[in-house]
Amino acid sequence: MPPAPKALQDLAANPKRLGAQLGMLGVFHTWTHSLIFHPHIHYLIPGGGLSLEGRTWVAVKNSFLLHHKPLGEHFRTLF
Repeated sequence: MPPAPKALQDLAANPKRLGAQLGMLGVFHTWTHSLIFHPHIHYLIPGGGLSLEGRTWVAVKNSFLLHHKPLGEHFRTLF
């Protein structure tokens, strides 16, 4: 699994954060609107995920999926 979705899945699976498996759709873009080369990925992720046993829906708390700081730190360990 590529580092970006793996970092998202790893943090979401942590019971202290969400405790769920995420579903996501990623789109890879290579250019900006002004046609400047700028590779980046956008992800669409629902507001929750399936419980780790796969039986129930776990909704996000406080309308917030994951904090960017631990996500960025974990991503850098994978990349």
